Amino acid sequence: MAEQDTSPAYSHAQRPRRQLADTRVVERATGVVMHQTGATADAARAQLARDAARTGRTLSQHCAHVLAEVTGTSVRTGTAVTGPPARHHLVTTDPEHARHELAAAYRTPIHMTAPEPGTVFRVEQTDAHLFQVGEIQLPGKLSFTSEPPPQVVVARLIAGTMNLPTPDGEERLAAGDITLIGPAATVHVTTTDARVRTTTLPLPLLHKVAGQLPRQGRPLRFTDPRPASQALADHWRATRVYINNLLDHPDLDAAAPLLVANTAHLLAATVLAVFPNTVTAAPDTPVDRTDATSGTVRRAAAFINDHAHRDITLADIAAVAYVTPRALQYAFRNHLDTTPWPTCATYGCAAHIAT
Repeated sequence: MAEQDTSPAYSHAQRPRRQLADTRVVERATGVVMHQTGATADAARAQLARDAARTGRTLSQHCAHVLAEVTGTSVRTGTAVTGPPARHHLVTTDPEHARHELAAAYRTPIHMTAPEPGTVFRVEQTDAHLFQVGEIQLPGKLSFTSEPPPQVVVARLIAGTMNLPTPDGEERLAAGDITLIGPAATVHVTTTDARVRTTTLPLPLLHKVAGQLPRQGRPLRFTDPRPASQALADHWRATRVYINNLLDHPDLDAAAPLLVANTAHLLAATVLAVFPNTVTAAPDTPVDRTDATSGTVRRAAAFINDHAHRDITLADIAAVAYVTPRALQYAFRNHLDTTPWPTCATYGCAAHIAT
């Protein structure tokens, strides 16, 4: 009898939590459809509802299925890392081979104009399971046409030139420029002797991290493919240097599961901070800067170091430090010139903070 009395109460208590989880799944799937089709949030939700009815699923079930298809494996972006990063290196003069490798690396069909005979393609790719980094060398003048990839790619041009489509025509990128690739619609790119450094993140990871930030009810959509400022572009470059050093560390294999999971979140949070989007567009508040104290960093660092084995988010850390996620980011930038994680968990930053 006691079991019958307590079971309904338990079910009722869990219902709001389940509803919140379902809402977040729907919002993340809405953002994915917006990325893939260029639709508005209302149109994307309507499409999801129609597809759910057609397949006989509930809306939340269908949205979970959409997210699972995007990753190609699991709706969980915290999927366990099963081993060290896998490295792939290709040097070829066969343009068809190069096209096939590029399409596989970036998970999108690619059509490419024929280059001059004998020109050399180089493709380097490191697959860290939760994200990928790479560098490609494209000889001569080439034109590419590709479908939207099921992820976001941050591209930094190291050498040569790249022309990208814009609503107003075309934008020419030169060495050092950074852009986001992955918005809706077919992408047409023209390059000349280009060497491009790329960082690839799955959309569900970005939606997961965005969902932990303020205004989490809004679907994520990037509003500009270029960094919001030169300072933020420099911040992306510094983050990418850190990632390179991490992946090249001789002891990475032993610590790969922890470091890769935390690094994936770092990259996602950095992309959200660097490139204008609908989630982080809220203006700063005076409290965010007032709370960016050394005490905030100490509280956050202690939590990070005590929970380095867990897949913690920016919101988790901010809650323990009693501040907003933005105040937490300001605090680490002002006092340590870094981001909240994974640096602290890796190097024990609490020791460097004045008491």
